[in-house]
Amino acid sequence: MTTRKQQLSREQINIKREVEYIVRRAAERDARVVMLGPLVFFSTETGDAWLLDPSDQLALCLARDGDPRPVNITESAETFAIGWDMTYQISGDRFIVAAPSGQSRTIIGYPMREIVRAIQRPQEFKHGDRPEVAQQIERVVNTGHDLLLGRNEPCWCGSGKKYKHCHMKADHGSERL
Repeated sequence: MTTRKQQLSREQINIKREVEYIVRRAAERDARVVMLGPLVFFSTETGDAWLLDPSDQLALCLARDGDPRPVNITESAETFAIGWDMTYQISGDRFIVAAPSGQSRTIIGYPMREIVRAIQRPQEFKHGDRPEVAQQIERVVNTGHDLLLGRNEPCWCGSGKKYKHCHMKADHGSERL
């Protein structure tokens, strides 16, 4: 997996724009994971796209089989509101969504490792000493390989340390890099 990080100013951050981006990626069958503050957007090679709120395990389907779905998102310079219509949970390689009616669906084949990694990162950002990191967008391209981050690049967690002195060992286990 390769990664590109892009710092955006508050004026550049726009949830609707990220929805459009991830829906385009889904239409092109391009698996991506995008983090915007605490929110996680992802598209899959099957043409699905989702928006997740990991803190409350809320989900919103943005596209299915490459076709955009209607969404209810209101956004201003200070606040945003999302019309969540499902909850989700992850169990191994399964992505399980449930509607308020109680109807649930289990999906297999999504890039769960990358999604879980993205879901866990916002939690670290909340507890970090650099709140501006929550304004960071990270786009991750699924190439079927592990996260490739240069050892001398800043760590993805926003600690300010080089990757090699922060999360590199934890991300790659005991394998030699």
